[in-house]
Amino acid sequence: MDLSGQLGNPAADPAMRQLTGLDKKVADHVLGTSGAMPMVERIAVSAKAILDSYADKRHKVVRATIASRNGRHRSVAVAEASRSTCAATASASRSTTATSRRRGLTP
Repeated sequence: MDLSGQLGNPAADPAMRQLTGLDKKVADHVLGTSGAMPMVERIAVSAKAILDSYADKRHKVVRATIASRNGRHRSVAVAEASRSTCAATASASRSTTATSRRRGLTP
């Protein structure tokens, strides 16, 4: 999912430019944009549906790639919120761990 051109872009604000989507100020800005939380919910629901659809229940990996122009603000905030939502809605009948990885950013 490419978020370039979607959601509020914190990089346009000099006060947030050097921050990342891991910072609360940036995450609040991005996730407060109209349509952001429904997008996060759709990502989580889609990942769970894919996981639940596997006939062989040993399959435990679903990868969602979320990107944006510079990959520091919007994509990170949405990926983290999606991970958190996936973890909160994980199926009780299945051992599920939701993780996220960010290229070029340290946690």
